[in-house]
Amino acid sequence: MMIKREFNNKMTTVIKDGTEFVFSYDQIVAVRCPDGELFVSVNEWGTTTGRHLNSIEPDKGKRLPFTEFMAKIEGWL
Repeated sequence: MMIKREFNNKMTTVIKDGTEFVFSYDQIVAVRCPDGELFVSVNEWGTTTGRHLNSIEPDKGKRLPFTEFMAKIEGWL
């Protein structure tokens, strides 16, 4: 497992078995699978998390409602 911190330690990526779990503060906001498939939540938090999300996926139309996002990644956490 590898941990990488960005944006003044407010965005953290945990990489486990090739899957990247991205957290803004301590809230999971995105998951990138080893095959490149990306799941990103819409911003339900604030401007800093919004900046984190924009750096992950600038196209807001590709982001999932948070409950749908959590349902997609449920078994991976």
